[in-house]
Amino acid sequence: MELLDQYLLDAAQKFPEKKAIICDEHVISYIELINRISTFSEKLRDSGFDLGKRAVILVHDKVDYLTACFATMQAGGIAVPLTETTTTHFIQKVMKDCDPLLFITSKKETLEDSLSNIDHNCTIMYVDDTTMPLFQSKRYTVPLLADNQRGALILHTHGTNGEQKSVLMSHRNLIHAALSANTISGIDSSIREFVTPQLTQSFGFGRCLSILINGGTIVVTNQTITSLTITETIFKHRCNALSIAPSMFSTIMNSSKSPLKNISSQLQVIDLGSKEISVQRKRDFLRMFPKARIFTHYGLTEASYCTSLELRSEEKKIQTVGRASPSVEIGVIDDHGNLLRHNMTGEITVRGENVMSRYWHDSELTQQSFTEGKWLKTGDCGFLDDDGYLHVLGRKAEMINLGDTMFSPLEVEEKIREIFPDYEFCVIGVPDPSGVRKEIPVLCYIPHEGKTINASELSQALSNKVDTNKIPRIVYRIDHLSISDHQSLRQEIRKHLLVSFAQTVNLL
Repeated sequence: MELLDQYLLDAAQKFPEKKAIICDEHVISYIELINRISTFSEKLRDSGFDLGKRAVILVHDKVDYLTACFATMQAGGIAVPLTETTTTHFIQKVMKDCDPLLFITSKKETLEDSLSNIDHNCTIMYVDDTTMPLFQSKRYTVPLLADNQRGALILHTHGTNGEQKSVLMSHRNLIHAALSANTISGIDSSIREFVTPQLTQSFGFGRCLSILINGGTIVVTNQTITSLTITETIFKHRCNALSIAPSMFSTIMNSSKSPLKNISSQLQVIDLGSKEISVQRKRDFLRMFPKARIFTHYGLTEASYCTSLELRSEEKKIQTVGRASPSVEIGVIDDHGNLLRHNMTGEITVRGENVMSRYWHDSELTQQSFTEGKWLKTGDCGFLDDDGYLHVLGRKAEMINLGDTMFSPLEVEEKIREIFPDYEFCVIGVPDPSGVRKEIPVLCYIPHEGKTINASELSQALSNKVDTNKIPRIVYRIDHLSISDHQSLRQEIRKHLLVSFAQTVNLL
């Protein structure tokens, strides 16, 4: 397996004049893209950049961002992408952790404000038309030869306790995940996909890479993603595929004026990534897009595309996250690290070439995250059924321990969502004040349009849907809590509840 550079070069040689990236009104062919990458890579080397060096990349324009990432990798270095909303504090942590040689950016005035109080020894390189000119000649640069297990990308994620983790992905990791995605989704050169997830994260970057190495066309935008943006972009650029986070997709679908139905017949492939999605929501997707193959996955930043599920053809297993992707192994272990048989619940583990190289500058965390058999421990609980489909029950740390049994809050939340679809909420386990059980389930929610949830009403509504001992008998209203996603909501509420009920909630 070659370096990532070689795959891009092969695509450019096969499809030199074909559109590689469409970004708003900006169209880049494969020959233009590879020459941009090569030119910028040479500029990096002229700056003293070589094998193993890091470049932090904070670039607004998506064409320039992808060019900077691929050029960094071609020059032998490691790309460290940051989002535009990155705080000064986080930039400081990344600079200290990664010790970059270069800071590549397109936002000069913003960056200078951000770095004014930051100690750094790296060179700041601004992206503009002089650093990445277009070439019309068919000139190619031979990629730098090296082991494909060398580092290529550092992505940042957070653990269950909120601690920052820097995930080092090698060329081999990225290529393997991209090839798996292509095999699963049937991606070929005919695909023209609107990629809406952030390109600084595993999902968005992985989709771009999968499409480019196969000669397809990426469609992206520098505008804010809205229902109208999605519809207009897909229609204007004749997209036949869409990748989108399920949370955004759900929000758009819930809009009373959602125009998505206008392009439903145009889409052939929809990739929803690896976020948790309720069974009901999956069926909603199938109804809205009757002609599309809709995929969801199980994965994490450290190992993407571990499993896959095509919702329509595998609807009988729609409650699962699918079967193992090509060349990926899925295992379930007990607390002692022993692999369990099918239908036995434990911690989900994965093994394969898609699994990260290591955590950057954290050998202790790396060692703790792998078993002796080189299985990556995901921190999720679940089981494999007799057909090899993976059932994810939730985060291991979030399982509710009743004392005699444990259960995932997700199964209760799915039933509550059927009753209260418009509320933001989560079910967590807290110590039983009566001492009868180890923990009891508690529903915590944010009011919707001033409406609240009554504990008696909830109990009655769930009486025929959920086991009695799993029904939350205590309901808390959470006020003024700004949370970006469901997992953060659960972590934030749990943290506050266990520290002090009185300061964070109002008992109804």
